[in-house]
Amino acid sequence: MGVEFREFTIFTNNFELLTMDYSGFLMNFLRDAALEVYNETKELTPVHYGALQNAWEITEVIRIGDELQITIFNEKEYASFVEDGHYNDARWVPGVWVGDKFEYIPYSEARGSGMMLTDRWVNGFFMAKIPLNKLERDMPARFGRAFQQLIKSLGVG
Repeated sequence: MGVEFREFTIFTNNFELLTMDYSGFLMNFLRDAALEVYNETKELTPVHYGALQNAWEITEVIRIGDELQITIFNEKEYASFVEDGHYNDARWVPGVWVGDKFEYIPYSEARGSGMMLTDRWVNGFFMAKIPLNKLERDMPARFGRAFQQLIKSLGVG
């Protein structure tokens, strides 16, 4: 009476494939998740800040020791103010009222023409925080589904 090892051999070969492909799987998984955050961040960035919306960038996935890292960033100097909100100090703005609209005129010659802005907090848009929080919340289930699909495709699970 003999023992059939064919299925065990297939299983161990597929398991070896899994260990070889796991790093690539992780990098692709992270890149895809980051691209979703990147796209949603751009969509949530207010359009009237067009230069800000178009300044979002994403790096490649890099390995640093045992960790994988990808960065989404915006180098516009005012990006953090739009993201997090900011305090506006009271100040004089030169210009004129045309009907019910204020027209900003820098270095206006018309003395006394303009308006005084008051101190106030300007709320942020959280265009990066919202998608990042969503990703953080969904990551365990999302990773579980992707990993199950990987091991199923290799015949290991």
